[in-house]
Amino acid sequence: TLGVPHSGTYVVIAVSDDGSGIAPEAMPLVFEPFYTTKEVGQGSGLGLSMVYGFIKQSGGVVRVASEVGVGTKVRMYLPVDPGELETISSSAPASTDIAFARGQTILLVEDQTDVRDMAVALLEELGYQIVSVASPKEALEVIDSNAEIDLLFTDIVMPGALDGTALASEARAKKPSLPVLFTSGYAERAVFDEGDFNAADHLLAKPYRADQLAGAVARALGQR
Repeated sequence: TLGVPHSGTYVVIAVSDDGSGIAPEAMPLVFEPFYTTKEVGQGSGLGLSMVYGFIKQSGGVVRVASEVGVGTKVRMYLPVDPGELETISSSAPASTDIAFARGQTILLVEDQTDVRDMAVALLEELGYQIVSVASPKEALEVIDSNAEIDLLFTDIVMPGALDGTALASEARAKKPSLPVLFTSGYAERAVFDEGDFNAADHLLAKPYRADQLAGAVARALGQR
């Protein structure tokens, strides 16, 4: 069922479709990072796992119900406690990561639409201006346009002639002071073995939580 997880007040975000549905054997794995039933290159399996992580870190719950040939329903429950939130906001020190965001512009490069959209939403919520593209080629076009970019935030493994490390090399050749933040779901050592950048560069592992994203971006911008 899709009932309320336990007592309390929640904001509920509900999404449903009338598509092909999820096979019963796949249901226990839908939130697993990198699990996907799509063909190679058509999906990373990170979208639902990132949604799950964001909801769980907020103390919420995700419910999924699906029937093959009928469709799927997803409900995301986010707890609401105005009194507790007021206490936290008035007594807790401001996060240095979030406080660092003062409208800087981030060029986000991510070929997976669901992951890109989620990252854009999180970064805009933190106060950054976002230019998002789906490929290194598009990113270089933005850089060549002389747009004001404060940080290049790029996935590493992407289809096409350029990957994220090659993009970073070309971007730095054009803008030597441009800080770079990489993200990838692959092992750090393997990703950097053949690139121009090593493990000393900023790397944010997928799937990441909102606070991990905020911290990584702030640190990268701080070493501009």
